[in-house]
Parts: sequence; C-alpha cells; structure tokens
Amino acid sequence: MSWRAALTATILIASLLSVAGEPSTRPAGAKKGPTARVTVPSRWKLTEQQERETLAFLQEHFADQYESALKLKDENPKAYDSLLRSRWYFLQRVKGYPPHVGEAYVEQYKANTELYAIVRQIRETKDPKAIESLKKDLHEPAARLFAAQQIIREHSLAKLEKRLKEYRTKLREQAADPDRFIKKIVDRWEKLAEAKKKHTQVAPRPAPQPAATTQPSSTTQPAE
Repeated sequence: MSWRAALTATILIASLLSVAGEPSTRPAGAKKGPTARVTVPSRWKLTEQQERETLAFLQEHFADQYESALKLKDENPKAYDSLLRSRWYFLQRVKGYPPHVGEAYVEQYKANTELYAIVRQIRETKDPKAIESLKKDLHEPAARLFAAQQIIREHSLAKLEKRLKEYRTKLREQAADPDRFIKKIVDRWEKLAEAKKKHTQVAPRPAPQPAATTQPSSTTQPAE
C-alpha cells in the first residue's frame, strides 16, 4: 500500500468517527448525502415505470411528499417532474446499499427534515416558553438521526477495513517478490521515456518568416 493510500484511509477513518465527518442527507435541495454525486438533467423526464416506482417509494416513506406530488402533477407539471426526478435519484442511491443501510439513509433524511422544521419554528418564535418547548422536541429526531448515522458509519468503516485488508495483502505480495514489482516500475518508466522520445522526434515547425517590409507603390512619387 502506498503512503498516499495509507494516509487517505487514515483520514477517512478519522472522519467517520468524528462529528465533522458525519454522513448527512439533508432535505431537498441540499448537496450532501446519498444523492451528492448525482447530476440531474433539468429537461430529462422519468419513464412511466420510474415514475410509478418513485411514487410508490414516496407513498411508503414520505406520505407528505407523496400528497404534494399528486397535487403538483395537475397544478404544476414542471415542478412535479423536478420533484420526482430528485426523489428517483435518491431512491437509486438508497437501492445501491444493503437494505438495512438504505433504510438508515431514509431514516436519516426524515430525521434531518424534522430537525430543520423545528429549527425554523424556533427562529420564527418569540415566546421564550415556546422556544424551550421546541428545543425539547429536538431530542427525539436527534436520537433517530444518531442511530441511523451509526449504521451508516459501521457500513462505511466495514468497507474501509476491507480495502485496508486488500492493501495489506498486496503489500505482503510485493515484499515477498520485490524484483518483480521493481521491474514493473522500470518498465513503466521506460515506456514513458519512449513516449517522450517519440514526441520529441516530431518534425519541427518551420521557422517564422520575417515580416515583409512595406514597399512604396509604383504610383507613389518620391517627395521632392
């Protein structure tokens, strides 16, 4: 394992176990979480099967968004398409994980949404007693968020441990037969040298011609 790979793995493990590195799936419009690496073509429309699959997912896990989607379908088709596209991509990311991890991502999304809603109410409320009551309401979704993130961290850590095990196996293989791996390095650099040599053998460009001087026209008479 190269020192860069080892350093990267160490940083990733540390981030997983720290607060700053917590996985996060924020409500719609955010750029973190399972959908972070997905780009959504703005004019691309879901197929009928994808639309049915997404609506079923919303109906099962996000009843309020399901109801909103049904209203938008008639009132604002563009907003409807946009909502379903974003939820379809979220669904695809969730399906890419083992079932219990996918469920944890869904639960993380729900808990985050509730926490944002409570925070919004706290900001808009001026009554001190109401604010204190709302702050107490943060505990339950925060506990669910923590439980979901623990599952996500465990899954991420298991993947890292698997990669580290593969790196260690590779390192032992290299240590057992250094000459073979040194030869690979030499061969790689020889190929690079040959490629550089071919590049330098390209015919040189013709030298730039000096700029032509302006000659007086035959009809131009010299000054007297």
